[in-house]
Amino acid sequence: MGRRQDIVEAAQTLFAERGYHHTSMQDLGDALGMQRGSLYAHIGSKDELLVEIVARAAHEFVLGMEQIVGQAESAPKRLRAALRHHIRVVTDSLPASAVFLFEWRHLPPHERLDVARQRDHYEGLWRRLLIEGVAEGAWSVPDPALTATFLLSIGNWTAQWYRPDGRLTGEQVADQIYQLAMDGISRRQEVAR
Repeated sequence: MGRRQDIVEAAQTLFAERGYHHTSMQDLGDALGMQRGSLYAHIGSKDELLVEIVARAAHEFVLGMEQIVGQAESAPKRLRAALRHHIRVVTDSLPASAVFLFEWRHLPPHERLDVARQRDHYEGLWRRLLIEGVAEGAWSVPDPALTATFLLSIGNWTAQWYRPDGRLTGEQVADQIYQLAMDGISRRQEVAR
C-alpha cells in the first residue's frame, strides 16, 4: 500500500470519528507519524482527501446498483441483491461509508453538486426497481420514492451502529432488512385511521 493510500485511510478514519471540520492536517500527520508539511508531498489539501473518499464510495454504490437493476431476475431477487450490496458497501469500510454518508456536505460546491447527482441517480435506480416490482405484481408500493428513501435510510444508518465483531454479518443484516421490507410491502393491510 502506498503512502497516499495510507493517508486516505487515516483521513477517512479521522473524518468518520471526529467529523471533517474537526480534523486538522496536524491530526492527520499525528495519526500517521508524519510532519504536517510532509503530507503535502502526497496530497494537495484536506478537501482533496474528502473528495477522493466520497468519490470512491459513490462509485462503488452506483456501479453495483446499476449492475443489479440491469439483471434479468425478478424484482424481489434484485431487491435482496440491492440491499446486500448496499449493506456490503457500508460494512466493508465503515469509516469510508460514514464519511460518504454524513460528511459529503462539506465538499467544495462543484464536487458536492456532482455527488448530489450521483446520489439522485442511485436513488432513482432504487425507485426503478420498486416500480418494476409493482409491475410484476411482487408488491404494493404506493410511493416508490418514499419506499426507496425508507430502505436507504435503514441501510445508511447501519454505518452508525454496525460492528464487524457483532452478532450479525453484513449479509445477515441485509437479509433481515429485506424480510422486514417484504413483510411490510407484500401484504395489503388496513391502515388504522
